[in-house]
Amino acid sequence: MESRRRIRQAAQRQVIVLFSAGSATRRLMLHTIVLSAPKIHRATSMTIFSLAMTSMLALLSGLVHANDIVPRVGVGGIVLAQPNALRLVGEKLTLSVTRVATRYVFQNNGAAPVVAAMAFPMPTFPWNPEQTAEYWNVGPVKSLSITANGQPVLLNIEKKALLRGRDITHQLRLAKLSDDQIFRSFGDARTTLGVELPSEQVGSLQRLGALSDMLPQWSVYEHAEWRQTVPATRQNIIELAYQPFRGFAYNYIAMDDSLDSERIPVSSVGTTDEACLDEGGRQAVSSRIRGLLRQGAKEVFVQLQDIEYLTGAKSQAQAQAQAQAQAPVADFVLDIVKQTPEQIVSLCFPGQPVHIDDKTLRFTRRNFVIPERIVVNFYSFRADR
Repeated sequence: MESRRRIRQAAQRQVIVLFSAGSATRRLMLHTIVLSAPKIHRATSMTIFSLAMTSMLALLSGLVHANDIVPRVGVGGIVLAQPNALRLVGEKLTLSVTRVATRYVFQNNGAAPVVAAMAFPMPTFPWNPEQTAEYWNVGPVKSLSITANGQPVLLNIEKKALLRGRDITHQLRLAKLSDDQIFRSFGDARTTLGVELPSEQVGSLQRLGALSDMLPQWSVYEHAEWRQTVPATRQNIIELAYQPFRGFAYNYIAMDDSLDSERIPVSSVGTTDEACLDEGGRQAVSSRIRGLLRQGAKEVFVQLQDIEYLTGAKSQAQAQAQAQAQAPVADFVLDIVKQTPEQIVSLCFPGQPVHIDDKTLRFTRRNFVIPERIVVNFYSFRADR
């Protein structure tokens, strides 16, 4: 599809917009760097993470002026079932549109080994006829990797089929659906025509309420967990990596178009989203657009890719997560990595970053208490002549 192809095309030369939050007033101060460095915002404490699935209707009502929208889906990190058993003394978070990676350093200060229950909650997802398309953020977390001290951990992945919050996994199996049909293909419903099953199975699912007009009505819940032994007075290094559910929004802007929030995409999940693109950031993006138009472009293609890393307590581990969120991380590092040196990156995070290379900015914080989420906007531009 032409619009999908255009979404992926690259950008012109850009600047980087950085924001820092004032500790007293919580107001945002804008910093613009005419270099190839993105700005980063992140905080994590005892790594609590929850996941949120954005509804399509909320999305479509949000960015009605963009030509095409794919909503991002927030994902977090590791949750400790016993947050007081270990101390998170170090964390490095790396965010890009293609990969999220977190390196945790857990310390056992006790006199005895600790066997800690650790978990990685994943977003619940419903059926969607385009869920196999790479541009739709529907489906299981991809490219998931979890290691402990350099060795892969043995994960127990719990899966449930939920119908309006009720677990119907057993009933779907009684209807002779395979695990793949329950948790991946949704009864082989590969198109908007719905499931492709024998009439007997269709009848069972309809009586259960799992089908409406042949369309699957259940969602899939997945939760990865394992037990990690941390010896007395020792540290363990846990590394987590996965492909984020990045959002897309774009628009075409011509010479006579106004450069307001209705033309410049701010968020893939709607204009009411608290995305960090204030007036200063909008001016930086507008300046890039005007510059390309002055250079002879008939119109400028503006693409937003945004990702969201959640650290607030919104999952079933809410109580534990809140306790973790209130504990500062002794040493915290946030890296934001651009696809190209020319991208504009916008986010809110306290402090000033260090330019590591032409695509990476790094924030370093001591005894840092995390915000509930980190949203990073990556802007690219193309001049159409």
